[in-house]
Amino acid sequence: MNEKVQPGPNSTKRAQLGGIPLGPPLAAALYLLLMGSAILAVGFKKFNAGPWVFLAFTICFAGYRMALIRAKKYPPFKAFFQVGAAFLFFMLLVLRTAPPPGISDELASLFTHSDPKIRALAAEVAVHRPSKLKYTRLLVRALTDPDARVRQQAHRSLVEINQGQDAGDGDSVAGRMAWERRFP
Repeated sequence: MNEKVQPGPNSTKRAQLGGIPLGPPLAAALYLLLMGSAILAVGFKKFNAGPWVFLAFTICFAGYRMALIRAKKYPPFKAFFQVGAAFLFFMLLVLRTAPPPGISDELASLFTHSDPKIRALAAEVAVHRPSKLKYTRLLVRALTDPDARVRQQAHRSLVEINQGQDAGDGDSVAGRMAWERRFP
């Protein structure tokens, strides 16, 4: 007798995503993708791969949540909110790495170079360009650079562009805010 057994209310049928059971192994893989994107975004800026690894995480996370919704094991509103927040965060990561609007020349691209010596040189050269005012937003952003040489050179260049008037120390929050107000 070949009878098909119908799952009852007490059966332990697990939700699956592409044949892979949803549970701890898939959650661990998602967690590793998330941590990898964070490490790439913070620690390895020269590769600029952090946002794209985070996008891969977001796509996998969205598939995971949709599979849980189909299995009626997760509330749809909560899942859509989480996926939407993840996509919004991805967009913020991409915008953070892009130069400000209206600045797309070679010098502007050097402000995001992986070598701090080149970023400092870009901050130094910006003040000597005829259109030096268009680099002020990049110089203000450089006040938060991880390298002290870049921060110092950006501050010197901003003071020179501001006709020798110092709006504030670039290493303090109040000083950076003063420069942001001066050059929005």
